Amino acid sequence: MENFSVETLTDRLLGAIADGYDILYYAHRRPGELMTCGLSDLRSLEAERARARVSRELWKLRRKGLIIERKENDQRAFALTKLGEKAASVRRPPAPSRLPVGQKLLISFDIPERYRAARASLRRCLRSLGFQRKHYSLWESDRDWSEFLLKYLQGNDIRTWVEIYIGTRVS
Repeated sequence: MENFSVETLTDRLLGAIADGYDILYYAHRRPGELMTCGLSDLRSLEAERARARVSRELWKLRRKGLIIERKENDQRAFALTKLGEKAASVRRPPAPSRLPVGQKLLISFDIPERYRAARASLRRCLRSLGFQRKHYSLWESDRDWSEFLLKYLQGNDIRTWVEIYIGTRVS
């Protein structure tokens, strides 16, 4: 029988526990893939999927003009463009105070189809501020974001298609 140091035994024990956890995870989440691929192939498949996800996100950032790609010494490097620096510097404003109990801030909009990108941008903004979607173009919050939203709407030239209300629910 071999004599192992405590560190070696600990490493082997923790490795076995980690492998057991991975097998349980894949057996529960992806039993078919675990049976057909095996654990080692499944790990490499997951790594390949992660690389593909990163590549897809980089492509989206390049398409939006937020980053540029440079090749230096057979390696790829990425840098932020001016637009990317501006987007990275945008921070979420501090949350305003809550409205009185029972009151909600409602945002209703009907932005024309030709301004689809502005509509999608507004929805992303509302989602990031914690608004809840009631319908595709009706969102509510229990915080008073009205001042911030007025500035946002005027800055994006979509104020004419958006209505902001503070109200209470009747029934």
